Amino acid sequence: MRPNRALPAILAAVALGACGSSRPEEKESERVCSPNLVERCACPSGREGERGCSADGNAWGACICPPPICPEGTHDDGTGNCVPEGACAAGLHPDITGLCCPEQFHNGGTGTCVEEGSCAAERVVDETGLCCPHVMHNGGAGDCVAGGECSQSFELDGNRCVVP
Repeated sequence: MRPNRALPAILAAVALGACGSSRPEEKESERVCSPNLVERCACPSGREGERGCSADGNAWGACICPPPICPEGTHDDGTGNCVPEGACAAGLHPDITGLCCPEQFHNGGTGTCVEEGSCAAERVVDETGLCCPHVMHNGGAGDCVAGGECSQSFELDGNRCVVP
């Protein structure tokens, strides 16, 4: 019986063909960014924000910008613009802390709008509707203070801070 010299070449060709084009470097070249990478990005205000890459590396998320630093007597209107205290952009209203949120939303305690009656993580709603860390409450001026204390110009009346 004669040995088949073509058999090793055929087996090698089949093995290489089975590998196809699934080389890791080709999949990486299809990515837009490194999965879960966070990088700085430019905000309209000129300040720096951050954006994150998706878990699969196929897309960048939106640039998350810090609120503007507003001059005394003004605040962020909810759209990144500084407006006089109490004013908000169309369709938004100021909550107890002055943050501009859509109807049925308020400051979740971290400067973000959440649904009424709920708070951001690690925060609880006190009796005035303010979201504070669990051992704190509304000091009277829309700020969180330790239990038994009040903000300047307020005094404790039972468990609430009131104007004297």
